[in-house]
Amino acid sequence: MKELKWLIKLVIKITSIFIFNCSAILKPNIFSNLEIVESLERDSLFYISDKEFFKDNNSQLFEDNMKKYKNLKNENEVNLYAIYSAKNSHIEESEISFLYLIDNYNKDIYLLNYIRLKYLTEEFDSLREYLKLYINNNINNKSTLQKISTKLKENNRFEENTIYMGVLSSFPIFEKEASNELGEYFISIGDYSNAKVFYEKILNSYSYDIKALDYLLLISNSEEKWQNSILYGNVLRKEGYKNKEFYQNLSKAYYENGDYFILINFLKGLSDDEKNDRMLLTYWRNSILSNDISDNVLYLNKFLIKNENDKRDIDLEFSLSEEGNSIYKRVFKGY
Repeated sequence: MKELKWLIKLVIKITSIFIFNCSAILKPNIFSNLEIVESLERDSLFYISDKEFFKDNNSQLFEDNMKKYKNLKNENEVNLYAIYSAKNSHIEESEISFLYLIDNYNKDIYLLNYIRLKYLTEEFDSLREYLKLYINNNINNKSTLQKISTKLKENNRFEENTIYMGVLSSFPIFEKEASNELGEYFISIGDYSNAKVFYEKILNSYSYDIKALDYLLLISNSEEKWQNSILYGNVLRKEGYKNKEFYQNLSKAYYENGDYFILINFLKGLSDDEKNDRMLLTYWRNSILSNDISDNVLYLNKFLIKNENDKRDIDLEFSLSEEGNSIYKRVFKGY
């Protein structure tokens, strides 16, 4: 297996060097997609050094500068040639040059530039295939692989990082870390469907992962799949998980599923401080009114009194109608 990996890496390296040195006779691969052409011209996130980005905005000189650096072999000059080629939509020459730099120089900026090129030209599948090979060849250098993700996020290249972390998550050593990061990212942008994929992936290997269970409870609520929510929530209860949002999400699931007795007992089991939450108190009150008016609502009233603002809000809801006002007097006032 080691010999095969070494052979694959050698073949790729030899091929990239050969193509790079023969690139003068290749026909330029120029994009006709105007949106991609304009994106390449305007882009300012290609690295020319560890801390400096390419800043030349004079598109009229891109082709001249590309020719200027074409036959030079210095590392920095090859990088500039690759960037100018990209700017001038000579994608094949740019890609070949970046691959040459990745294979011959141990600097992450060249991989970051290659990722940028493939992202801007929307060649996502080929990018994923190359990243699989790159990660596999560097699997023992965890810090280097993590650094790529860090730099992408530092420069707000979140979509590119999503592609990178998606590939990284396919390797067992990074599965949980990468899947969790992707899940959190998709939650942050409201893409619960994609977040669900990665948190379910975590649960396949780590059945009691608290964060995955908590987010899947939230996602199931958003899908109105209350029984799924309760399933995740009950596992969290058994694990002794304590969190305000968790209490709210599980209470909602119990209530919407019609599990009023279970909800009331769940809320009664919380500490007094944990009970002192308007949403929880509302679910509690509604469960009593929906299920059995003989339950001791006066017990609930003492928690409403602790938060006068919440009490006024909830009291107002009851006083909006004659029936509500009657219930309010009979239940909360005790007559």
